[in-house]
Amino acid sequence: MDRGGRTITACYLDAYGEEAVPDADPYSAIALSELQWLIRSARLARGQIVVDLGCGRGGPGRVLARSTSVRLIGIDFSIVGVTSAATRAAGMVPRPAYIACDARAIPLADHSVDAVISIDVLQLIPERELVLREVARVLRPAGFIAFSSWELIAEDESVPPRLRRLPRDYTAVVAAAGLRVRDLQVPKGAREREAAFWANVTASADELRRELGEETAASVLGEASLANIFAVSTRRVLCVAQS
Repeated sequence: MDRGGRTITACYLDAYGEEAVPDADPYSAIALSELQWLIRSARLARGQIVVDLGCGRGGPGRVLARSTSVRLIGIDFSIVGVTSAATRAAGMVPRPAYIACDARAIPLADHSVDAVISIDVLQLIPERELVLREVARVLRPAGFIAFSSWELIAEDESVPPRLRRLPRDYTAVVAAAGLRVRDLQVPKGAREREAAFWANVTASADELRRELGEETAASVLGEASLANIFAVSTRRVLCVAQS
């Protein structure tokens, strides 16, 4: 997770252009306008306590924290991710805190958090409702969760099993966790940005193998090979819900 990244970053910057998030260490599909939507929708303000759920190496969360002066807590199951995020956050004021933990058991007190942000993570979690119930527990009354993810829109049984595990309706998933959806949008230009990114990745296969090694590069290139199926079978969504 923390090896290399120069080629992936170059693929992202080229594909996203003006929509690239500066200093985001991109390992997600976040666009600048999407991150700004999440910030506005969660009504983030200076001094608030905000959880970055599934923070990974912390790039988008750091950008968010710098622009809003919130007190950020990044959580992720990967100790490599949170260690890398903590190193990259050195010198920030206020300095984010990072915790390696299971998102189904967030080690924070009830009603102790003003908002939760989650970027391109929930689609990877099989037990989304349990995680969202934990989010509902730690949020203060009327607190917000704002997230980006993907929904499955295809009915075709030829869709790969991994994609069939994606949620079909986040409105229902969020409501089942006791949260109220305030808005759900399909961001403009997302398909085109993602297609350009994966095309860049495929074209950079040799560079990726040299930089990441055969095994890791094969994983990334395997994702790129599914890009066309993913594009027609899913849709990217931005959602905000309230406790």
